[in-house]
Amino acid sequence: MLTFSTDTPFETKKEASLIVPTIPKYTEQRGFLYIVKSKAFPEVVKIGRTIDFNKRLKQYNTDQPYNTFQPIVISHLFPNVIEAETKILDYLYINLIQPTTLKHEWFSIEHQELLISLIQQAEDHYGEWF
Repeated sequence: MLTFSTDTPFETKKEASLIVPTIPKYTEQRGFLYIVKSKAFPEVVKIGRTIDFNKRLKQYNTDQPYNTFQPIVISHLFPNVIEAETKILDYLYINLIQPTTLKHEWFSIEHQELLISLIQQAEDHYGEWF
């Protein structure tokens, strides 16, 4: 898992692409889990999944005058990222940690460390979870 300081966002697409590889689209079940936060909404973090993190981060920052979204964590490659994300979100909902929006992927900043821990556990215990 890659972790980032929230004080050092990627300044260019090239910087991000040096760290996170792009997965060909034909492997759509494979992918990465990530956590991002926005300078515009510092009280929340978002957990998500993607095949191409560089493209996803660019989509978040498209309508912004400057890059406001910053990566917190990017996981290792999961063979089935959809299942990994679903299990993490199910765990959160069952344990009464409610998302902050109707999209169910934004959580209070107070849960950031728990989200990071759950991604790490999914990486460490992949065989046990899937």
